[in-house]
Formats: sequence, C-alpha cells, structure tokens
Amino acid sequence: MSALWWSYLLVIAGSTLSCIGWQKIGRRYRPQHAGHGHLGRRLFSSTDPGSQVVLVAVLIAPVSSKIRPLAGGREELLPVATTLILLVAVGVAGRFLGMHPSWNPGSELAGAVFLWSADLGVALTNSESVNLALTVIWLTAVANAFRYADWSSRHAAGLAAIVSLTLFVLAATGGQVLVSTLAAGLTGCVIGFLLYSTRFESLLLGTSGSGIIGFTIAFLAIQVREPASYEESMINALTPILACSYTLFNLLLFLAGRLFLMGGSATAWTRPPSGHTPDNARLPSLWRSWSLSIATLIGILSFVVFRLKPIPAVLLVCIIGLAYLGVGVTLLRTDPTISAQWQQLACSIEGNTANKRDPQIHRVP
Repeated sequence: MSALWWSYLLVIAGSTLSCIGWQKIGRRYRPQHAGHGHLGRRLFSSTDPGSQVVLVAVLIAPVSSKIRPLAGGREELLPVATTLILLVAVGVAGRFLGMHPSWNPGSELAGAVFLWSADLGVALTNSESVNLALTVIWLTAVANAFRYADWSSRHAAGLAAIVSLTLFVLAATGGQVLVSTLAAGLTGCVIGFLLYSTRFESLLLGTSGSGIIGFTIAFLAIQVREPASYEESMINALTPILACSYTLFNLLLFLAGRLFLMGGSATAWTRPPSGHTPDNARLPSLWRSWSLSIATLIGILSFVVFRLKPIPAVLLVCIIGLAYLGVGVTLLRTDPTISAQWQQLACSIEGNTANKRDPQIHRVP
C-alpha cells in the first residue's frame, strides 16, 4: 500500500475520532432545558448532529493538508469550505430562531449558485444557463433525498457513509486528491457519528444536518471524474447519478405516491396501518430493511461502471434503471392505500366501459 493510501486511512481514522470527541463534548455541555444555559451552549445545542459531522469533516481537510494528501487543489478548498460552513451557520440560526423549515432549502439553493459561480458546478453543456439549472437541481435534489431518508427510515447516516465511501474510492483511484480527501473526511465523520450515536439510539441527523450532508455528497459526486475523451464523458455524468441513485429513488417513490394520490397519504409503505400488516405490505418492509445492503450493492456497481468501457457501462446503467422501475411499480402497487386507489380506478373504468356497451345499465327508473 502506497504512502498516499496510508495518509487517506489516517484521515478517515482521525475524522472518526474527532467526530466522536465532538459529540461527547456536545452531550456534556448541552443545556438540560430549552431556554436555559449560557448563550454559547444554546448555540452549540442548536447545531444538529448532521451539521456537526459536516463541520468536523471540513476542518479535517486543511489539517490533513499538513500531513500530505492535499498536495494539489488547495485553491478549490476555500469556496467549498466557505459554502459548507455558511450552510451550517444558516442551519444553526434557523433552529436557534425557530425559522420555517423552508429556510434550509433556500440556503442550499444559494449555496448551489455560489459553487456554480466558482466553476465547481455541473459542466455538461456549453450553455451556462443549462449548467446552472443542472447544478441547482442536482444539489438540492440530493440534499432533500437525504433529508427524506433521515425522517422516514432513520437510515440517512448509514447511506451517507456508504455513498461517501464509494465516492472516496472513485476519486482516490482516479487520482483526485482534494475530492478523495474531503470524501475520506466525511466518511470518517459519519462513521464516528454512527459509532457514538448507536449507544444512545439517536441516529437522526436532523433536518438541516441531513440536508447539508446530502449537499456535500452531491458536490463531491459531480467532482468525481477522470481524464476522459468525449466518448467517455457520459460515464463521468452517469457515475454520480448511480452512486446517489438509491436515496433519489426513495424520494421519487414518495413523490410519485403523493402525486398519484392527489395530495393524500403516500407514506403507508413506510408506516403500515395499525392492527395488522397485510401480505402485500411485506415487500415494502423488506425494502426498508435491506436499504443499506442495496446501497452497498449500488456502490459496487458504481465502481464497476466507472471502470467499464462506454457501451457496456451504459448498458449496465440501463439494466439498473429498469430494475429501479420494476421495483418502484411493485412498491407503489403494494402500498395498501395506493392499491385501493388502483382498485377504485379499475372499477370506474370497468363501469364506464359497461355503460358505453349497454346504455340501459344503471338507468334510474
């Protein structure tokens, strides 16, 4: 193993221990009652766990540059660190002042625009307006996907660890020192959060914290690339989407259910009705229990796609996309609430068809 890989392992270990120590300090000095305690303690307690994870990860990067890994790319570190620290500050202010939850997506939108202005956004087309739109959509979508995973299944931290580790391996094998160092720091911090929080069963990252972690992962994902020809540039575009596809799929599944029910409850597949669990609701339960295993498989496939030739890589991505489509349709059909809607829709269609065939049917005497 080369000295650079040993340095990366040192970054992961150091960030893990730093995050555990940070959480111990926070738990010790957190005020016992809301509105009491020193102002500094109240501000500290207003920083939710996910924000603390990102803050430690950002601080680890410049410290690790004294060791070795950041031999290049320091000029790109300042805008990234500035954006993430400002997002953490906005999240702290929002919790401290009791701001509306839309405060966080608004700050992420501003952060996406700032990163794009610093030439750190999506660069797929020659149109700057299209690149700006793609940057904003990508960063805010992944941030909200992790925010949804945090409150729906409590698996956001585990998913963040898997995805950030995947991005670290992709960047490290591609020789991207800055991206791999930031991904290694984030991976270690999330692992530290999991190791410490498991004792207290408090695995929630928080509304702003989970969004900031998702924002950081989305930024790292679009930075993962290797020198490629024009034909291979599609792989650089598909890999970050595939690496974050599981969390995005769960968010799209939730939104699809909400759209289908026209504003009704579409979360029955995450919270089955009380009393009994019907047979057709077992598959969604298995899907939730296998979430970390599925995310790990997707991470392995992302590395495979990153190393394949363009045509086999595109074919593999298409197969994965079809698998997502099949699973999505199955999960929506097994939702008890949505299944009832399907049955009502089928009955109405059948009734309308019968009326057209025989106008005497259902005629009031």
